[in-house]
Amino acid sequence: MRKILILLAVSAVAIVAATLGGRESTAAAAPVTCAGAGGELNLVRAGKLTVGTDNPAFPPWFGGGEKTKPWKLNDPNSGKGFES
Repeated sequence: MRKILILLAVSAVAIVAATLGGRESTAAAAPVTCAGAGGELNLVRAGKLTVGTDNPAFPPWFGGGEKTKPWKLNDPNSGKGFES
């Protein structure tokens, strides 16, 4: 029991020491713009970045199907492949 109390006390002191470390005030960062894009981004909706819009039906997880719209590689409803 005594070892547990000592361990808890040492842990508490270490946590307090880590959180009360030196604080530095930094100037606010200026907003960053992407000058390289130049308005030529291929977006799903204009003015809105959408993440994760690629075709997920890659072999061998989905396989054996026909290339039908909207699936560029294989139709995941074919019943073939690891995930079908």
